[in-house]
Amino acid sequence: MNTVASIMSRKVTTVRPDLPLAQLIRLLTDLNISGAPVVDAHGNPLGMVTQSDLIWEDHDWAETAQLAEPWRRIVGREAAADTGLFDERNLAGHTVADVMTTGALTVLPSASIKDVSRLMISNHVHRLIVVDEQSKLVGIVTTFDIVRWVAASS
Repeated sequence: MNTVASIMSRKVTTVRPDLPLAQLIRLLTDLNISGAPVVDAHGNPLGMVTQSDLIWEDHDWAETAQLAEPWRRIVGREAAADTGLFDERNLAGHTVADVMTTGALTVLPSASIKDVSRLMISNHVHRLIVVDEQSKLVGIVTTFDIVRWVAASS
């Protein structure tokens, strides 16, 4: 059986809940990643933060985040410069904890790729935190990992 352990990334960029959103945006763009597990001081998974969490319109700071220069690279679109939303103080005081999805889905390395694919589809997510039997983060598996596996298998 093909398992998550065979396709997951073991080197995982994580963030803490107190990370300011401006720093999160820089991290995502600098590393060219679309999300990261959120962990506590001991490295235990608390949830996930993704690009999608940053663009929900019900957050006061979302429009400013969308207009930040690095953000344009993430969403791949230009924003109207006359909106007057370049004021970064809308990001000030907001942290990962304000936008993250808590209780993110986790899977064991022994989970089948087929089952993980179904879990992602049914929950409309693109990444899952991989944990060991003690619920410690050991990796991450993304839809891209699955697509790469499918391509290599054909």
